[in-house]
Amino acid sequence: MNKKKKICTVLAATAVFSMGMTATAFAEQGWTETDDGWKYYDEDGYQVTDEWKKSGDNWFYLDEDGNMVYEQIIEYDGDYYYVNEDGAMVKNEWIQMANDDDTDENDAVDVWYYFQNNGKAYVAGNNGTSFKTINGQKYAFDEEGKMLWGWVNDDSETCNSDTEWQNAIYYCGAEDDGAMKTGWQLIDVEEDREDLEKNKDDDDVMYYYFYFRANGKRVENGTKTINGLKYSFDEYGAMDYEWTLASGSTATSSVATAAQYKYYNYEDYGNRVKGWFYAIPSENINEDDYNDEVEHWYYADGSGDLAYSEIKTINGKKYAFNEKGEMLYDLQALVLDPNDSKKIIRSYHIEDENDMDAFIEQNPEYSGGDGTFDFTNSMLFYFGEDSDDGAMKTGTMNLYFEGETYHYYFLKSGSYKGAAFGSKAGLKNKYDGTYTEGDETESDSFIYDDKYIYREGRRKTADSDEKYAAFDAFGNEVTDPDEFENGTAYLVNTSGNIQKKKRNIKDRDGNYYCTNKDGIIIYYGTEKCNDHNSDVWHVYNEEED
Repeated sequence: MNKKKKICTVLAATAVFSMGMTATAFAEQGWTETDDGWKYYDEDGYQVTDEWKKSGDNWFYLDEDGNMVYEQIIEYDGDYYYVNEDGAMVKNEWIQMANDDDTDENDAVDVWYYFQNNGKAYVAGNNGTSFKTINGQKYAFDEEGKMLWGWVNDDSETCNSDTEWQNAIYYCGAEDDGAMKTGWQLIDVEEDREDLEKNKDDDDVMYYYFYFRANGKRVENGTKTINGLKYSFDEYGAMDYEWTLASGSTATSSVATAAQYKYYNYEDYGNRVKGWFYAIPSENINEDDYNDEVEHWYYADGSGDLAYSEIKTINGKKYAFNEKGEMLYDLQALVLDPNDSKKIIRSYHIEDENDMDAFIEQNPEYSGGDGTFDFTNSMLFYFGEDSDDGAMKTGTMNLYFEGETYHYYFLKSGSYKGAAFGSKAGLKNKYDGTYTEGDETESDSFIYDDKYIYREGRRKTADSDEKYAAFDAFGNEVTDPDEFENGTAYLVNTSGNIQKKKRNIKDRDGNYYCTNKDGIIIYYGTEKCNDHNSDVWHVYNEEED
């Protein structure tokens, strides 16, 4: 820094006063050197006091006793001046002096003044803080001419004690700097605010980034585009980072939802994130995962708004987000808005057979690993194996679940694309495509493409040790042979294929089956059918033996 230097001697005292002085002046009028120093007498022979007098190109000040003064601030007619070690008025110079008002630990040890071409110190104006340009830099001064430094308010006052920075507008660097700052500045401040997202540990001192406009005023309480990127600043101008309540939100941190939050980059960057990002959730939205430092995928649109409680198409693929804005993955039970199949009312991660059973039963008061849940009107979706995927899956899927592989089918199109076929909630609410609609002669069913029976997306199959099994049209297993006579039981093999037009096929227990053209069981017995009727239920005819 080359803006300041201690005043150097311009002229030696004797040389200064030898210029333009006559012997007569010393005797009668003008400058006279005495044992007490230089004095000045007017034309009447009186000693001049409290007044400036010139010698050569320099001005000198005589105090109340008429003595010329040295190395001190002179207050004269409401202005401040400084005379150097030779007593000459200083012009166009920075002067550093000990701070006589150094009473606070945050006060500067020394203070700086700047004296203009007319010798007057720059002082504060009457209409708020004003800055003077000196050697290309801008500086502000108080009413006594002391250079302001650190945090400065709009009343030409420094705000460097405790949390006074919160009331400041400008920042002028360290005590030996003082130049008005613009652009980005990293500044340490004392912090007394509680429950700040960006001060998770409630530290007393924080390092924040601030941004100052070209006029030196800090940006605060809103967002600003800087070099093409969006940033957020709190009410005191500290740059926000990571989870931040959106500007204009009236929610408090303790009751905010994903709708009120935006996500900004880490503290050394701070720009608002758009698109996909992977982060630990806000403590106020998901306290458990926050404490356990569990990261989730989130998605923000071009305005920084989070996707939440919805099924959203991103780059041609569909993804689901819960009410916390977290991307869902794996098997999910979703309750959708009956008026908008893209809106998710609630969701539950299906992780084991207990969860699956509760889902199939549509249990309204289930308590499991993912918390308590009401499965009423929920439907099953699949969003990939793990959190690195998350894209909605459709069509036939072979899913590995608790040590077993199962065949699932998820709708490929329609308003409920991705929903598991054979949905109890879909049938109940008449959601298109989630079941097969029967005509006037046939009832609705969970039979897909006349080949397979599904229940909540899972294909119904016979166990390998049985070879064949019976299910009704809604995937309920029929284990009592006496019920076969009702004509509602379909026979399927270990792959789940409905067995149509079969005669005397034998299971592993030695029992025989016959089925009609739809695959409905029309004969069952320990003996082969000997009086086959391909359309209706019939029994073994002993008279044929």
